[in-house]
Amino acid sequence: MTKAVYGSLHITFAFLLLFTVCAVFAFKANAATGQCYAVGKTWQQAKDNYRDTCKWGYKDCDPIDGKADNNFSKPYVCAKGRNVTSATMAEARKLFNAAPVSTPAQGQCYATGKNVNEAKIKFAQKCGSTANRDCDPINGGRNDFSKPYVCAAGNVSSATLALARAESPASEGAQSIEEPKTVPEILEDAQKELEDAQTQIEQQKEEAEEEAPIQNAGCTGSLKYSQPNFSGYKVIDLNNTGQTSFRFGSGDKVLFLGANNKTYSHLRVEGGKHVAIIGGKYAPGKNTVRSGGKSNITGTLYFKNMTGGGSIYIEGVHVDNKDSFGSDGIVLNAGNDGGFVDVTIQNSRVENIDGCQPCSHGDVIQTQGRVSSLKMYNFTGTSGYQGFFLPYQDKSYGGKLRGKVEFEKVNLGALRTANNDHTTHLFWFDTNGKQQISLKNVYSDTRGAQRGHKNVVPGSASGSVQSGRPPGGDFVEANEVGKQCRPD
Repeated sequence: MTKAVYGSLHITFAFLLLFTVCAVFAFKANAATGQCYAVGKTWQQAKDNYRDTCKWGYKDCDPIDGKADNNFSKPYVCAKGRNVTSATMAEARKLFNAAPVSTPAQGQCYATGKNVNEAKIKFAQKCGSTANRDCDPINGGRNDFSKPYVCAAGNVSSATLALARAESPASEGAQSIEEPKTVPEILEDAQKELEDAQTQIEQQKEEAEEEAPIQNAGCTGSLKYSQPNFSGYKVIDLNNTGQTSFRFGSGDKVLFLGANNKTYSHLRVEGGKHVAIIGGKYAPGKNTVRSGGKSNITGTLYFKNMTGGGSIYIEGVHVDNKDSFGSDGIVLNAGNDGGFVDVTIQNSRVENIDGCQPCSHGDVIQTQGRVSSLKMYNFTGTSGYQGFFLPYQDKSYGGKLRGKVEFEKVNLGALRTANNDHTTHLFWFDTNGKQQISLKNVYSDTRGAQRGHKNVVPGSASGSVQSGRPPGGDFVEANEVGKQCRPD
């Protein structure tokens, strides 16, 4: 019993200490301007740095040089509050125009912190004008964001990591061993940390005007959309089964957990109301191809006949169809009881889709049933045939996606393949007003592939599809996803 109380109190103490350190740093870092702010080479980068530094709240973003920029491609500052103040603008100009601090030994601008959030905040203040931030734990390991971290411009190099370890206040291997504290001492320390945290919260309340729920605790990386509450879900661990086809009742809630170091051929889900897939690699093998070269798998991840009012949640998956000609990556044949379902896809990659006009149409994602909304964040797809086939087809077999379509940090690339079909589209949305489309940081890359690849995007869409690849490369690389993942 004493051990359990002792461990629980340690967890409470660690949480309070982490919260207090982050709150104090964010408050003091912006004392000169009275606003929490961040800068970036572009409007989008300034927004991303703002989210890391200031979390959320009402923000205003202005170009640092004070001149209007309809392309949002010049240096920007984002600040908490209704307007960027003149004091904040002055500090932002100093920060952005200052030369990045680096040393010849490692050649990168970098910053360290006691945890990943503090490292990000220090990096934004020190290297805010530098692109391609990468953050790694200083002492190795993964997914423990409370340990010492280093953030650097570009990938964290071995030289930068060595310097970060040298200046880190305490590496895991060199920490001094202290005698365990007694329960009364732990309670006293926790009470003090709680009082300090409450003081900081009251100070920050006066500044905060609006908050939005952004969940950054996904086990596959940062998330824009919160994971479902998995309480009451039936959990199926794909490590423990070779079954690829599942059928559920109309009210069932199911969570599939990807396998560890094991490739699953495909996953077919029929029925159910709320279905989630987190982690895992899915790649149909050559044994799935029947005579004539066509795959006998319609879609590598396939959802059918789900109950209206339900949801599909996909996170951290890697779909590779290199050995499955003509099949889709993800098929949303959902909501066929007359109702519609919501779909969310984050931190995932679907690649090597192929097909042809007279045979099988391969799509990265295709809607065939009723879908009320499709939200996608941090996604990469590649295809030698079609990408997203999303037009609304109410009176024919095909997609019935109506309502909101939200894409952020999404890129598709066209592959040159043997069929060389010139009739394909990477982005194909509805043009009859059935969808409200929002596009942020969305890219379509057709260079070096079939010239016939094109995009169908209505003029009413908010944002646009930009040509080429994202400046930093694919938003999701294959080695970043497809692994075993266990949400809290």
